[in-house]
Amino acid sequence: MRLIFSLFIIISCSLAVDVSLEDIQKYKNMLSQNNNIKYPSYDVDVQQPQNNIDEDNEDMLENKDDLLIDDFIKDKKNEEITNIFRYEYGKNILKRYGDNFFKNKNLQNALSTPTSDNYLLNNGDTIFINIFNANKNNTYELNIDNNSNINIPNIGLLKVGFLSFADAKKHIVKNIKRSLPSTDVIVDISKYSTIQVIVTGNVEVPGIYNLSSFSSIKDALLVANGVLEIGSYRDISVIRSGKKIHNFDLYKLLHDPINGSDILLRDSDIVSVNFSKKTIVLDGKVKYPAIYELKDNESFKDLMKYSGGFGFDATKKSIRVTRYDEEKNLKTFILDKNSFFSLKPQEGDKIEVFNNIELKEKEYIYVHGKVLNEGTKYTYYKGMTLKELFESVTFRSEIVEDTNDTTESISDEPNNNKIKREALFVDKKKIKVVRNNDDKKRSFIVSLDDKFILKAFDSVEFFNYFDTNINKTATVKGEVYKEGEIYIDDDMTINKFLALSGGLKKTAYDKEFELVRFELKNGKREFEIKKLNLKEALSSNFKIKDGDVITIFKIPSWDDGYEVTIKGEVKFPGRYTIKKGDKLYDLISRAGGYTKDAFLEGALFTRESIKENENRRLKESMYKIKRQLAFSSANGREAGVEDKSLNDLTGLIELLNKQVSEYEALGRLTVELNNDLDSFKVSNYNIRLEDRDTLIIPHINDTVAVYGEVTNPNSFIYNKELTSSDYLQKAGGVTQRADENSIYVVLANGEAKKLDGGYLFSYSQSVPKGSAIIVPMRVNEVSNLLLWKDISQVLYQLAITAASLETVGAL
Repeated sequence: MRLIFSLFIIISCSLAVDVSLEDIQKYKNMLSQNNNIKYPSYDVDVQQPQNNIDEDNEDMLENKDDLLIDDFIKDKKNEEITNIFRYEYGKNILKRYGDNFFKNKNLQNALSTPTSDNYLLNNGDTIFINIFNANKNNTYELNIDNNSNINIPNIGLLKVGFLSFADAKKHIVKNIKRSLPSTDVIVDISKYSTIQVIVTGNVEVPGIYNLSSFSSIKDALLVANGVLEIGSYRDISVIRSGKKIHNFDLYKLLHDPINGSDILLRDSDIVSVNFSKKTIVLDGKVKYPAIYELKDNESFKDLMKYSGGFGFDATKKSIRVTRYDEEKNLKTFILDKNSFFSLKPQEGDKIEVFNNIELKEKEYIYVHGKVLNEGTKYTYYKGMTLKELFESVTFRSEIVEDTNDTTESISDEPNNNKIKREALFVDKKKIKVVRNNDDKKRSFIVSLDDKFILKAFDSVEFFNYFDTNINKTATVKGEVYKEGEIYIDDDMTINKFLALSGGLKKTAYDKEFELVRFELKNGKREFEIKKLNLKEALSSNFKIKDGDVITIFKIPSWDDGYEVTIKGEVKFPGRYTIKKGDKLYDLISRAGGYTKDAFLEGALFTRESIKENENRRLKESMYKIKRQLAFSSANGREAGVEDKSLNDLTGLIELLNKQVSEYEALGRLTVELNNDLDSFKVSNYNIRLEDRDTLIIPHINDTVAVYGEVTNPNSFIYNKELTSSDYLQKAGGVTQRADENSIYVVLANGEAKKLDGGYLFSYSQSVPKGSAIIVPMRVNEVSNLLLWKDISQVLYQLAITAASLETVGAL
């Protein structure tokens, strides 16, 4: 309460004609003290169809060439390769090769390494010169001035700027020995100048950087926090005077630091990181599994060189290469080392090198697919059929939600009508089997009903039904836990359909639901609306069709019961469940009526709908104030605000905004209660109740509070003989800053009344008990009147709320 009124006084100070900026800052400090109280992983999709069919399944597969994977996975054609620099396979996460380089933020210390003879001296470098002989030793540290000269004592000016360090040393030594022939000379650089370079392109923090003139490309990349995921580690350009003069390759630096492609930068150089073009995932039994970037002229031999080569236990006869073709279909090749090295790398390739020991020691079937948590190996036994494998596999049975909806909404509630919900159903008619024997690979599609015999090391992929068949959907609305569009199959019943929606709520009406069904008639799409019994539909496994819209109704009169609260001076305070149409009299009567200490004049009745409106209006007012402040800041004196006060005004509004953000409106509705409940029952204040209404009956309040621009803000014992003028005098009277014509009284019931005639003529006006007298400060009518009026309105609302809470003893 005190804090809110302090804020009222502080911001009002800025409105007064005779308040200095020092006063404003003092009040701001006082208030501050008071306030202190997966990137997506893509499954290996094997594809290299062969005409040769395994003899164990030859009869079964006759004339089934049209079932190859390219012919039925329709949605794969729209699949895109994205986020390629993080690859998840099971629990392993591969990172980009070279990522660790940017974790060390230390820059090269130029003074800790010998200066290269090719280093070009810059204006601002400091040259160290030691001239000595048997009898004398003189040392100098000389700055290269803006004219590229150094001034050597007893020698004179020498131009050394923009010479290489080797040429500059010769030039300096030659001139010193000419004047002092019997001396020795040592020349070095003791301090390097600063250069300004631009780092741009695909880096984390592009911009202009001031670096040591001894800095190289890698130093510039480090200060820019490294390269973005889409940026290249191998195609980084240095542009000087508008021309590309060098290309930096991080791989060369990592593999050959001495002869790498790093160079020293010069002032005004531009370091530009280009997009990466060819990234390859290399996983399995190699020395350094990672995500690599290859140049156009590099091969898989270069890839293996960067990775350190094959592991000691790697098989070189079965290397799996997975890639996308031109139509974005995912294909896989099983190759030996020679065939692998002869294949040209392609953007997005994924390479897997297998364990040779594991292949020889234990026979297994590799099972994978979207309907499993991850790839799993199952023990193989001779004569094992696909159906037997299926019965031993544990499949996922979860719901997938497609929330890729970019529709903007001011509401925090999810747009459930935009969510497609999909169950993971195993497609039993299209199962892919990949077989590799003696470097010959076969890939074909079979049905679970076929008597297909598996062989050791077969790779079996089970597909989600909705990935291999034309998608059909139906929509559910109403009393279910998840409304929205749901993928269905031809055998979808209402039982399964409602399960996919999260199930029925307890409010669901089982006697009736609405079905909207669409059909094509005479070339037109028409729909029919039916009302069906939900209980009967569930018992008969009613079939859902493509395009159906199901609406589940709520049980009639379910919402007729409201919950309201009564607190304070009643005999039985608490929460009460009421029926629609109950009134305030009914609530008070059920609570046993008032106690003898009830202060009916200060009764506080609040309603949620009113609270929401008040909060919204207050936020709109603050938005208006901020917009007006932005206008004042942009236009300065034209908006009526002095430049020197804008910063203080901004700070004050920030404090006000903080209070508003923490403020919660009361949602108060003024009511007049009566000790005679029979009389109250027929009064206009016996209003109908709504859900979550609250009535607070405070304890008797025998005080009158005085706040604002008075000498001694305080609360005083109520005396019916005293007038508003008397209470103001008890508070020491108003100050010179008071707006005597705008004094108002906040009554215990929340009403606010302005004192007629102002301070000088208010002596005859009585003040009821529990009231608060507010004395505002005089508004500066010269400076930005519209802005101050808006601020005053916000302060007024805060003050009214604070006064109401004090009346009921909440503060």
